[in-house]
Amino acid sequence: MTVDQTLESNSVMDVLNIIFMLIGLVFLTLAVMTFALCRRNPRVSNVARLNLCVCLLLAQPLFLLTQSFLHLIRPHEVLCKVLAGILHFLFLCCFMWMSIEAVLLFLSVRKLKQVKPNDRAGLHWKLSLLIGYGIPLVIVGVSASVRPDGYGSPK
Repeated sequence: MTVDQTLESNSVMDVLNIIFMLIGLVFLTLAVMTFALCRRNPRVSNVARLNLCVCLLLAQPLFLLTQSFLHLIRPHEVLCKVLAGILHFLFLCCFMWMSIEAVLLFLSVRKLKQVKPNDRAGLHWKLSLLIGYGIPLVIVGVSASVRPDGYGSPK
């Protein structure tokens, strides 16, 4: 991070950034495939982890691509605002899914004190989807309607 406005391009850092971004995307793809395909224990729900990985898998390349092609996006004000809103939504979804996973972990640890092997700790997957995507959608909708010029900037 720099505090001054000098933007010097460093080709080594750009190449390393692309390489590590691709490595991260490969491992996120492996995580999504693992959570989607490996469902051996019916008492364990991977909904929160799967959706968190999907949101990260969508948000990371979109963020990096918008930064790489900012010179093409900047002249189109509506496109810039839409991309900023989508990124805001995806990152809020990531935080919401992390919160849901924390609540599910808390509930499962609390269930360890009780001996009920057939009980499933956690939320129903439909309720999880409603919370995980609904709350961020409401936040982005309210913020876009209250201050429509808040998304997108010349920078």
